[in-house]
Amino acid sequence: MSDNEKKIVELDGRVVNLFGGLPQLTRRTFLGRAAMTSAAAFLAACGITGGPAPSGTGTSAAKKGGHFIEADTTEVKSVNPLFFSGEEGGDWIGHMLFAGLLTGDAKGVSTPVLASAMPTVSSDEKTITFKLKQGVKWSDGKELTADDVVYTYTIHSDPAYKNTKTGQRLAGRFDSITAPDPYTIIFKLTKVWPAFLIANAHYGIIPKSVFGSLSPDDLNTTPLNQNPTVVSGAWKMASFKQGQQVELARNDASFMGGASLDNYVLRQLATSSAIVNALATGEIDMGVLDPSLLSRVQSLSNVTVYSYVSNGCDFLYYQLDPAKPGSVFFSDVRVRQALVHALDREKMIKSIYFDQAAVGVSVMPLSSWAQTTDGVAKYPFDKAKAESLLDAAGWKMGSSGVRQKDGKDMKFEIITQSGRAPYSDLVTSMVDQWRAIGVQATPKLLEANAATDQRINKRDFDTLFLPLTIGADPDVTPAWHSGAAAVGQYNSGKWSNAQADKAITDAANTNDIETRKKLYAQFQQIFMNELPAAPLFHPKALYGLSKRVLGVQDVLGAYDKYQRAWMRTVSVSDGK
Repeated sequence: MSDNEKKIVELDGRVVNLFGGLPQLTRRTFLGRAAMTSAAAFLAACGITGGPAPSGTGTSAAKKGGHFIEADTTEVKSVNPLFFSGEEGGDWIGHMLFAGLLTGDAKGVSTPVLASAMPTVSSDEKTITFKLKQGVKWSDGKELTADDVVYTYTIHSDPAYKNTKTGQRLAGRFDSITAPDPYTIIFKLTKVWPAFLIANAHYGIIPKSVFGSLSPDDLNTTPLNQNPTVVSGAWKMASFKQGQQVELARNDASFMGGASLDNYVLRQLATSSAIVNALATGEIDMGVLDPSLLSRVQSLSNVTVYSYVSNGCDFLYYQLDPAKPGSVFFSDVRVRQALVHALDREKMIKSIYFDQAAVGVSVMPLSSWAQTTDGVAKYPFDKAKAESLLDAAGWKMGSSGVRQKDGKDMKFEIITQSGRAPYSDLVTSMVDQWRAIGVQATPKLLEANAATDQRINKRDFDTLFLPLTIGADPDVTPAWHSGAAAVGQYNSGKWSNAQADKAITDAANTNDIETRKKLYAQFQQIFMNELPAAPLFHPKALYGLSKRVLGVQDVLGAYDKYQRAWMRTVSVSDGK
């Protein structure tokens, strides 16, 4: 067992397969299957299987009735699946309202939902054909057909909709998307694209009859983004109170048969402490936990703690855009490296994460089958090296205790999100440790959505400290390709490296798993040498869960945090 695998075992408390989407396969079996060349073998090796959609505990075991209240510190801006962008509450509510062709489970395994079966794939792996279930109705009684699917994916991909701020722009990915009959959709890909079925075939489908008359610009602002009137999922909208809560009701007309619960509520609370207080009083049934509050939650008789190795990483983003003032500090890689060497991350994990995280070792999350540390640069705590790197970069210690270069003090701002204590506490610790090497950073706390807006839209930060997740497929194009430096995507510092771009692109356009592993290893080596952003921590996901709730344990995980097929069969033991 490698050091990295040992870290995963220690972190999760049980053996966790490093190939996060494929826990049913041994590494040897996985690589052996990946060497097969047929499309069917590829789909099987990638954890894409047939059979019914995941159902959590199963409808036969779930009691009907009752309510479930969840809390989060982020504000829901939209529940329209067109705009999924990592906004936690809005993304998972959108999945509960609007079904996709496929869905995924906690292990990254895809199964059909609107599709009647898994798609057929052409021999060149560039033509993907889906058949829809017949008789699926929207909540207004109209039939859901292939036209709705084509319309949804046209918005995501057609240049005519470039002004629609979709969460994922798929421009250039399709030669065509056609519907030869009401129940058949044919996607012709421009290139082989393994991430399509594992991630992009999961998008919620929206009704053309409702949204089709709206212009690309009007799609961004329609009130239907908050209060959709026509849905297909097991839930329907009951009420949307901006900045307060979103309530859903069971959709008995759904082809899924509706949910077990009568109502689901996502409530916005200001802080992690407020979530724990609400768990303690029984006001809520589930919420994300701050590790510093873990011992308190463990003492509650009505709450259990649920956790798993996440598919995320806490990144320190550097401003690299020469047009932005902050880039004057970070254009030199030695400065970027020095700031990481200056941090005693092991100590921070113990004192702030309470051992519920691991030191960031690569740009890929620990749950990903593509993650590796072979040949990857490491940045252990070394204060003397940090100081030496800054000296070499020309940032010399000034008489005031702050480093200077060309008459400019090394003073910059670090932005993180408010409401969740680990982020603010971690930033405070970082600022203190940097001060010891002559670097003066000023923390700035923003509400979660405002912090995300800085990352993907405004981009006028010096540094950002925020989490980033990678899906079941390790395609990092939206996060780290130079093409993702455009506003609305996640290459926030505008990093550009031709070799990294080639590795990312080549890996995203082949279905050969062994080739992809090698290419992603190259990318990780380049990234960790260049360090355009520093992966500081691999955190563990922690939830407080009321003991009256049934059907969440062992189905919520890294790869279905947002898709939430299991919410259909969640129930409450008291029926209230």
